[in-house]
Amino acid sequence: MPGQDEIARQLAESRAALAQATASPEDHQAQPVTAESARGLISVTLGADGRVERIKVEPKGFKEGSDFIAEHVQLAMNDALAQRSKMVGTDEPVPDLGSINESMAAIQDSSLRQFQAMSASITQVMGKLGRRQEVRMFGEEQIAQQLAATRETLSQGPTSAGAQTEPIKTEAADGRIKITLGTDGRFEPIKMTLSALKDGPEALVEQLKLGLNDALDQRTEMIGAPAPVADPEAMNQRLAGLQDASLRQFQDMSASIGEVMSKLNGGR
Repeated sequence: MPGQDEIARQLAESRAALAQATASPEDHQAQPVTAESARGLISVTLGADGRVERIKVEPKGFKEGSDFIAEHVQLAMNDALAQRSKMVGTDEPVPDLGSINESMAAIQDSSLRQFQAMSASITQVMGKLGRRQEVRMFGEEQIAQQLAATRETLSQGPTSAGAQTEPIKTEAADGRIKITLGTDGRFEPIKMTLSALKDGPEALVEQLKLGLNDALDQRTEMIGAPAPVADPEAMNQRLAGLQDASLRQFQDMSASIGEVMSKLNGGR
């Protein structure tokens, strides 16, 4: 029947687009990242969640003073962030769920019109045979409902992320450590007083960690992670079922029309 191949093609294309959304290559998965500065005297480790997991300052680094520590923590931190960005970043385009939804709308409209036209044709032929009854093919309403449900799920796609429009400033150690995270997501020079060292190495790195994570958390909240998209794999499976069901329906309807036409021709 006219349109059957076109609907099959559109369903296949929608499934292919959704399949891209399920791809999650291992080389793009976040892993802990450690960056060093000052020839290894200072290192920063970011966890898989992107927050500071550990700051390590060698004893020799403490002897260099607060300015030295502040400078190289900043350098190591920005290096770690850059490494993580490359690790989790991908050049693969994100599937446009809005476009897929529009395609599904076109499929919904064209397939239902096709079903209705075929049902009307069979009803008309049945009328000519003297059997006055309206023909409604099995599965037509179920397919329409499943298409509508899939479109509704697609419409609940991820929202757009926001943006950091101003530098984020945080403090730690009662104001003795001042941290600024720029709008580009990189840390500006860290300011730290000499008195920040008086509490000892362990307290210092813990306060640095708190201040850095505070800034990172504020940026995450400000930007806003996109709302989680509905499971693309589940939608793809649903489309696979729709593809099979709709094609079977077309085949059954075509066979019915062929059978009726054969009877008509045989009755002449």
